[in-house]
Amino acid sequence: MRRQALYWAIIAFCLAGLWLAGCGGSESEEQTGIQDVQEEAGEGAKAAKEYAGAQKDRFMDEAKAALEKTDRRIAEFKAKIESKWDEMDREARQKAEKAMDTMKAKREALSKKIDEFKDSSAEAWDKMKKDFWETYRSLKDSIERTEESVTYI
Repeated sequence: MRRQALYWAIIAFCLAGLWLAGCGGSESEEQTGIQDVQEEAGEGAKAAKEYAGAQKDRFMDEAKAALEKTDRRIAEFKAKIESKWDEMDREARQKAEKAMDTMKAKREALSKKIDEFKDSSAEAWDKMKKDFWETYRSLKDSIERTEESVTYI
């Protein structure tokens, strides 16, 4: 939302500059006005690009932290399963193994989203960010459901 507002502000600024440049004056004044507007538009585009880059960097930090948190939860679940393995019946073991496989697959998908995001353009990152958080929530929900459903004895 803030990025969209910044873009509209830049567009409005550029249009205002173009309008002012066309409001009379000598040819040299018009040429100088056009150059000023072009320079300011270039500066505005650069500022928008820097802002998008900063937002992308912030998201990357958040995404990596979410992935690390998920890795810790999976490791804790695995350790709990391993510590209770001998006490678990066959059905519980199969359920736990299936749950671990599902978590690993979803975790891998989450990691791929981060890799795709690294290579994405600033324009595409909004959709990729949304996709990442949807995948993260799916994995988080899967872990929580598994923790609740797996019986250890």
